Amino acid sequence: MEGQARVNAFLDPDLKKRLYRVLLEEDLTFSDWLRRQIDAYLAEKEPKGKLRKWKGERP
Repeated sequence: MEGQARVNAFLDPDLKKRLYRVLLEEDLTFSDWLRRQIDAYLAEKEPKGKLRKWKGERP
């Protein structure tokens, strides 16, 4: 898996069942859904049209 990272999340078992049921209905994998969520979040939070410049050390 070069160039990729694994992300783990702890979910309540009932929440996991609900999420996976909806994802199955929408024919989405958890990985595809998560990538969409991350892309949408970053599009909203990152500055538009320029690279972010860090001051000091990166977090």
